[in-house]
Amino acid sequence: MTSFIQFSQIRALRTATPEQHAQTLFVRFLGPKAVTSDGFDYKRSSFNLNNGERMDLPSRVDEEDWQKIYNNFQPRPRPDQMELSVQTYEFTNALFAQAGRGKSAAHTTDFQESTHSFVKKVSKFGNYRNGADLAQQSILFAMGGLEGRLQEYAMNVHNRVQLGNEIRTDLSEIKQMINDDKWPQEFTYYVVDKDGKVSQKTEIINSKTDAESLANTIDTQLKNLRDVTELEQQDLQQLLQRYQETMQMLSNIIALFDKTADSIVSNLRG
Repeated sequence: MTSFIQFSQIRALRTATPEQHAQTLFVRFLGPKAVTSDGFDYKRSSFNLNNGERMDLPSRVDEEDWQKIYNNFQPRPRPDQMELSVQTYEFTNALFAQAGRGKSAAHTTDFQESTHSFVKKVSKFGNYRNGADLAQQSILFAMGGLEGRLQEYAMNVHNRVQLGNEIRTDLSEIKQMINDDKWPQEFTYYVVDKDGKVSQKTEIINSKTDAESLANTIDTQLKNLRDVTELEQQDLQQLLQRYQETMQMLSNIIALFDKTADSIVSNLRG
């Protein structure tokens, strides 16, 4: 049996609440370690797919920019941090919705209101010298939010693949136990409950019949996990395409951020 791995990020992203997604951004903005305990590399944003291939995510936010986000985010009270994380998540939704609609996206009332609300929230997080300074920080948070969303899905897929490898090992070991046909034996294996929570369970196997029953249970669990992983990989591919479209759109609407930030800074100075 391999050592226990913490699969804390595994959950049903399709049904996750905005607050749950925002929690991931909250952690990302606080600057996680370059490589997580389960092997996900944030700096390279690379991970393994279910078919064994390695996937590298694009990155437009370099280390220096992440440091700027962290420097602005970290000193604030936690309620403010979570509020901005939720606001960032909601704004990335607005960005994704507008992606692919062409340059006219910046001129829709709904999107302009979303941009104003987001920049205003960022404005509460520091004393900005001018509108350009506020606009730059707002764009950094927006880009960080987009990249954080992409990394959230990537990490989830990565962890599901890792868990699948562990369960596959469990299945191999229980089959070997059946072949040995020596009872009783102690066996430890992974269990995924209906809510996606992962744990380990140890029990005494008293007979070949009990072992075969458990092997069927583990095999079913592995097949179910594989199905979910394949769906999330499809979601990730779609999100990756939308991310690229959205980053391109961001570069086309810098003027909207500048205009919005200038207006907010002017109002703050009264």
